[in-house]
Amino acid sequence: MHMNGKALLYQQIVENAQDAIIFRNRDGFIEIWNTGAERIFGYKAKKAVGQSFDIIIPEKLRASHTKGYHKVMATGSTRYGKELLGVPGVRKNGVQISIEFSILLVRFPSGEVWGAAAIIPGILFLGFKKIGPGGLAIPASFDPDHDKRIFFPGDDFIKKLHIRDVRIC
Repeated sequence: MHMNGKALLYQQIVENAQDAIIFRNRDGFIEIWNTGAERIFGYKAKKAVGQSFDIIIPEKLRASHTKGYHKVMATGSTRYGKELLGVPGVRKNGVQISIEFSILLVRFPSGEVWGAAAIIPGILFLGFKKIGPGGLAIPASFDPDHDKRIFFPGDDFIKKLHIRDVRIC
């Protein structure tokens, strides 16, 4: 396959994957934000690209996350490269979510770290926790093409249930 054709193939796969694929440069700014990231976090690529990664990190965790990220960029190594990492995140509408993702360091041909890519699997299940008597838990299988109206985070139905935490895995 010709190199231009291969580059186009890679671009189409990354841009249209249902899993979120996000790349941020050494300084922590988003350079790639695909369709899957739009679906999971609620920001369109036009709004997310160029922004700090803080847009999807809960405020109370931003300082420690930024410190750790800059350490990884300086050392060129991370302990999270070979395992799925579970962390809290936040959607555009303010709903906190738990996400699982893998991370990989992207390097220039010289070996210098260019930035980091995060791959977040598409939504397969949402587990809801209702605040209230008995702490009722409401699990629901989720099909993003058919069930958004009822089960997608931030939906009015969920707000009425006083959902505190949404888990995306």
